[in-house]
Amino acid sequence: MKPALFWTLLLLFACGCQVGPQYDPPVVQAPEAWKHSQTNGANPPPVNNWWEVFEDCILNDLEQQAVLNNPNLFAALERVIQARALAKVARADLFPQLNLMPSYSNQIVLSKLFGTSAAASVSSVQLPNFLREHQLAYALPLDLSYQLDLWGLLQSAYQSELYNAQAAEENFRTALLTLTTDLAYSYFRLRTLDAQLDLYQATIKTRQKALEINQSRYEGKIAIYSDVSRAALELTNLEAEYQEAQRQRDVEENLIATLTGQPAPAFYITKNPLKIAPPTIPAGLPSEVLLQRPDVAEAERRMASQNALVRVAYASFFPSISLTGSLGFSSPDLAQFLRWKSRFWMLGVNIAQTVFDGGRKYYDLQYAWSRFREADDEYQQQVLTAFQ
Repeated sequence: MKPALFWTLLLLFACGCQVGPQYDPPVVQAPEAWKHSQTNGANPPPVNNWWEVFEDCILNDLEQQAVLNNPNLFAALERVIQARALAKVARADLFPQLNLMPSYSNQIVLSKLFGTSAAASVSSVQLPNFLREHQLAYALPLDLSYQLDLWGLLQSAYQSELYNAQAAEENFRTALLTLTTDLAYSYFRLRTLDAQLDLYQATIKTRQKALEINQSRYEGKIAIYSDVSRAALELTNLEAEYQEAQRQRDVEENLIATLTGQPAPAFYITKNPLKIAPPTIPAGLPSEVLLQRPDVAEAERRMASQNALVRVAYASFFPSISLTGSLGFSSPDLAQFLRWKSRFWMLGVNIAQTVFDGGRKYYDLQYAWSRFREADDEYQQQVLTAFQ
């Protein structure tokens, strides 16, 4: 290969560009205000974690246990690590690949007395010793392969994986937010049930007293029996509601145990009725909601990743150019193996262009476009869900 051609190819590589549609982040028309009137509460005190605004030490401890022990959160973190690793794998395709491949061969062939040394190998039992000849070869090549990314195929594939890694990070934030909010919801529901159980116990005592009074009145023949049966029914219904509330508390307690990464049978929370209202937090502007929600950011990164795959599909229509090379030593004599006169080198260019594939690349492109439109629709739906 002439040096001029080699440098021309490198120049083409340097001037290479991506084909296909460029990605523009979607623009969402956010409402200027909420539909219903919002309470203009005072701004909450600055905290490191959102749940600290409730100033509940038990909740703070439970949230810390959940963040440190929840397996689902660890799984989301592993997905981030996996996505980052895949992005680095895709980035490796942008660089030349070098392989050192030492080799040694000892081949038995027909003797040169028969006019050839390139005959097929034969077993030592097929020829007498004077007709056998050993052919030795020692090689130490350093092989080079490099695909010129003239059309941005490899770069777009790397960008797609990079956007997927960013989406995985947002997914982790979503998992963290979902975990902490689910835990806070179950915790305050449990405390509400504690207050409800206290109310049921006080009301049961009142109903028991009413039943005793009605029984006394009936025994004194100053009331009818229906008053007694009605009072007994009200007491029985209230006791059933108390048992249902106790069952719901057990369910919430078990759910909190699971969220904090602990076995439910060994987990207990002391009864603590809810007596004060939670702090009032301003809702803010609708546009601020989109900036704060990681699920919306994840959907947008997924859409960017699919757009990069559309560019990959476009680039597949163009010819691929690969540089190959090899440099090293080769000799049939071990004594001369690593000497200067045993050196060799090779440089080549491979160009491949699909002539006919039955429409494979065309339908790959249609598939990529459809995946991008699907990601766009999912993003729009996620925005609507955020406003909801």
